[in-house]
Amino acid sequence: IVHARLLAEHIAAVLNSNPDKRLANIFQLWALEQRSSAEIGTLLSLHESRIRALLKLARELLRDDPTLQDWHNEKQ
Repeated sequence: IVHARLLAEHIAAVLNSNPDKRLANIFQLWALEQRSSAEIGTLLSLHESRIRALLKLARELLRDDPTLQDWHNEKQ
């Protein structure tokens, strides 16, 4: 549980470091609450295609983060 919380906090920190502050919220709705891009779009008054583009950006930021890369490599 502690590792999951630390991981979630790091993910939020990475996404909140981006100028677009919506990324952390959108990623949380998608990854943790398992909302669809259509549902998130409705909640945030954004088109579904914009949500998908922002999710892609969020995943790229997380994939490129060295700390998350290390964590991922340790888990394999």
